[in-house]
This record gives sequence, C-alpha cells and structure tokens, in this order.
Amino acid sequence: MTNRKEAVRIAAEYFPRYAGDIERAYEESSDFRSVCADLLACDRALVHWSKVNTGDGPSRREEYGELLDSLKQEVLDWLVAHGLLRDKGGGG
Repeated sequence: MTNRKEAVRIAAEYFPRYAGDIERAYEESSDFRSVCADLLACDRALVHWSKVNTGDGPSRREEYGELLDSLKQEVLDWLVAHGLLRDKGGGG
C-alpha cells in the first residue's frame, strides 16, 4: 500500500464517519496531506513502541499516545475549519 493510501486509511480508520471528507481533503490540500502523513508516522511509531517492554518503551508509548491524540484532533479541527464536516452527530 502506498504512503498516500496508508495515510488516508489510517485517518479514516480513526474517523470512519468522515472517511469521504478525509479523502476529499487529502486530495485537495497539501497541508492536510501533511497532517495525515504525521498521523501515519505517529501511528506507526506507537505500534513499534507498543512492542517494546524494556527501557524507553513505556515512556515512548505515553509520548506517542499523547502526540497521536493531538494529531487526531488536528485532523478534526482542519476538517471543521475548512467546512468539510457534515453534521454526523459527533466524532469517530
């Protein structure tokens, strides 16, 4: 799977109600593509650190977990700011 498809997939996986909006925003905005790329990189890092049970594993999981939450909020904020979210009764 290409990074493009993977970035859209991971964002849509976190927010399945907004999958169409995410795909549309990804196609239309380099800024949104950047947010999705960051989300993908963070998700991959969190998966990696979730497998590490020694040394820095726990602190890295916490760090990347917080970053992931922030990036997920950034995705939603971007969609709202650009009028792409339809009223669907809440988040993903």
